[in-house]
Amino acid sequence: MPFLKLPRHLSLLLLAALLLAVLGLCASAWWRAQGAGLPAVGELDDNAWVMGQMGLSTWTPLGSISPLAMAAVMAGEDDRFFEHRGVDAREAWQALRTDLKALRYKRGAGTITMQVARNVYLNREKTLSRKAKEYLLAEQLEKRYDKLRILEVYLNIAEWGPQGERGIGAASQIYLNKPPLDLSPKEACFLALLLPNPRRYSESFTKRKLTPFAKRRVKALLQDLAREGLLDESAVEAEMAKPLSFEAGRPN
Repeated sequence: MPFLKLPRHLSLLLLAALLLAVLGLCASAWWRAQGAGLPAVGELDDNAWVMGQMGLSTWTPLGSISPLAMAAVMAGEDDRFFEHRGVDAREAWQALRTDLKALRYKRGAGTITMQVARNVYLNREKTLSRKAKEYLLAEQLEKRYDKLRILEVYLNIAEWGPQGERGIGAASQIYLNKPPLDLSPKEACFLALLLPNPRRYSESFTKRKLTPFAKRRVKALLQDLAREGLLDESAVEAEMAKPLSFEAGRPN
């Protein structure tokens, strides 16, 4: 039987389909290999274990944190926290587009759950292998622990201080000299803006006055709280007019 000749465009389509199938198999095998080396996700419900992993000396339970502070952090870091299951597919796709455009690892797309996975269980190197493990661990954490536990761990392990201090309890004392339960809306939003890079964004604290960027960011977070019904719209400008403790006496 003579060899069946196909039109050129069909041949190209078949070749493309074959290449995609091969790439898919390779990607699947690579993904399974990443999963095979994952650490166990147990003990995240043990405060003492997490403190040991992260070198913490204190722990602040959710009941000792202002609900507005929790909401401000979620608005700034992961506004779909209660909607996704560890990985925000929309954000991950946007990050992939950014990375492909830059031809390098540039945008992390890290949900709160992914940040817990990275900080507690993984190293911080920027590689595709680590990112794959981060995705897989985040999904496992969401299956095993409820959202509030994951949020509590995050609020205690996140790097917040200008010298690398961790946790909202330490941050609240360092910047505002008060416990996190007593934070005002503006104070809560100020702490939220420091994430994910407090060494950079704590410039306002160093200068004893909110920078123009910090003012815009705090106001945007206050507006997010108002949209969520956690703050009256009329209170946004009133909060912005109040100086923070470290800039007392300065016009804001």
